[in-house]
Amino acid sequence: MELQLYRLETDPVLRRLVAPMNSVELHEMEEDIRLNGGNRGVRVWGRIILADHEYYEYCHRQNIPFCLVDVPLTNRTEAIAWVCRNQLSRKSLVGEMRKYLIGKQSIAERSAASYLLKSPVHREGGLTLGSIEKTYRENTLTRLRARIGTQYAINHITVRKYEAYARSIDRIYQSSQDFVNAHLSGRLKLSFEKVESLASLDPDIIACKCQRWLTGTHEKGTLNHEDDNMTVPVVSIKTMPAYDPDGEITSLSLTIPSWISSIMRVRNVTRMEETSESARFRLHRALLRLKSTTDKMIFVLRKETDGRL
Repeated sequence: MELQLYRLETDPVLRRLVAPMNSVELHEMEEDIRLNGGNRGVRVWGRIILADHEYYEYCHRQNIPFCLVDVPLTNRTEAIAWVCRNQLSRKSLVGEMRKYLIGKQSIAERSAASYLLKSPVHREGGLTLGSIEKTYRENTLTRLRARIGTQYAINHITVRKYEAYARSIDRIYQSSQDFVNAHLSGRLKLSFEKVESLASLDPDIIACKCQRWLTGTHEKGTLNHEDDNMTVPVVSIKTMPAYDPDGEITSLSLTIPSWISSIMRVRNVTRMEETSESARFRLHRALLRLKSTTDKMIFVLRKETDGRL
């Protein structure tokens, strides 16, 4: 393809998967362009830049014509998987970005495989999935996780953990892009547990807590639903706290919102068609027990208040 100053597009979803180059990588890229011009080219999917954003921007700043290298991809899912594989070959990636990309690659490749397995060409006589084919599908997707794990020297359980981590990061990104950028670049480190806890909250609360983490005003080690600035009174060992008849009810009232957030998060981010029948059955049984328990509690509350609730 001829060299010229092409005008290309940037996809925000794909751009987020590309970590900024460090100073060494930028210097090597600039040296290559000065010596060889734009012959290496910018890899694209149609008119969308896949991974060479700094290359594209430098060529435009220096008015250096470049060529395009077309990567044959069918859809965005394939594009996401391609960008993840491309970025994971870089030695400069920090740990959090690497975990995020492995999770995103696995989600994308499993989504593509799941779509193919459910397509008519994979069904005998166009019938819906039977139990044997469901088992085959689940095993195929598990093998896919295992293959990705082997590729990056981790086991398939860790790959699954990274998938959940990537979904949590994407949810947080909707409320605070700066927080996610700081975390994935290594400037702000949170454990898996804190990231998942943060992602389970309401968007407004996520934005507020992220701002506190970014400004250094967040109390370390806390990511609960109460105000982080609440002070806890010091109780002497010799002093027994006074009985509070509302204590247990208040504690339960503060805990239930976290259950609701967790249920909503699972409903919003989980691809139910990809989950196993046994997992869905366990959740269904647990929800029925929860419903029965809450119904009994509501009955008790109404009884004690003459039915006015």
